[in-house]
Amino acid sequence: MRAPQLYLFFLISILLTLFFAGCNEDLLLRDDFPQPFTLYGLLSPDLDTQYVRLYPLDEFPRLDQDVPQGIHFTSLDLETGEEIVWTDTIDTAANGQQDLVFKAPFKPVYEHTYRVRAVRLSDGATSYADVRIPPEVTIRTEEIILPAINEAILRFIVEGDRIRVLKPDVTYNVRFMGAGSPNRAYSLPHHRAEMPIENGWEIPVNVWVDRLFVQNFYNLDFPTGKGISPFYWVLNQVQIDLIIGDEEWDPPFGVLDPNLLSHPTVLQNVENGLGFIGAGYRISVRFSPSCAFVTDAEYLCPDEMPGNESGF
Repeated sequence: MRAPQLYLFFLISILLTLFFAGCNEDLLLRDDFPQPFTLYGLLSPDLDTQYVRLYPLDEFPRLDQDVPQGIHFTSLDLETGEEIVWTDTIDTAANGQQDLVFKAPFKPVYEHTYRVRAVRLSDGATSYADVRIPPEVTIRTEEIILPAINEAILRFIVEGDRIRVLKPDVTYNVRFMGAGSPNRAYSLPHHRAEMPIENGWEIPVNVWVDRLFVQNFYNLDFPTGKGISPFYWVLNQVQIDLIIGDEEWDPPFGVLDPNLLSHPTVLQNVENGLGFIGAGYRISVRFSPSCAFVTDAEYLCPDEMPGNESGF
């Protein structure tokens, strides 16, 4: 090991030692955390089995985790009164960290509220969260054709009561105008573009601007020599993919940043405990814009192309 590398190695070792020494000193003070558990999970009608991670508030955090005795974990459907007892298991990550996970084989019902509860049997201490499954939503589009040559706005409107839209991605299925050119799909993130409206959310997307990126990606895959010139690519379909969450699943600035969300007070809905249990599902819908809108975005319309095979 060369001298600069050796120096860097010892410097990092010293910094880590100081860091963990400071952490241990702070973590000895547990009087501020009388709650029994931290809970993290997601209830989803997309899944056949539901999972929630449980962390007893021990004196120190640790990588290894035994299945503690005397924890009773249940979910209660507050609409029907059905109660399910969950079973425990240990999930081992690639770095060796072992997490205690409770699971139950069922599909939550849309618009039902579930009370997810962990009870420490030794003293009855309880942490719980009430989680509402969002409703099934409808998604439609509105085309906004503007005089400006660089604006063709496609509004995706998500209609549903007490929901939160997260992480919208828009995928364009296109092909070059030449005969025999392949269809290709390119996805562009529009995260944080979602905006609340009455009875739902909207995601306004400038398809004209997105076209520049899509054509560049297509050119990288199949060089055409046309650069990003208008009216050389056929727009077959547009697809939107997003997460429909319950209204409490509302991260700061709409960003699912693990570093930010790891702070216990940023996103919290557990009573007498720490953590967050959300509810949601993924949805994907495809649309075929009108020829007038496609032309305004400076694509070619598939209905005007003989022999075009549109679609994903």
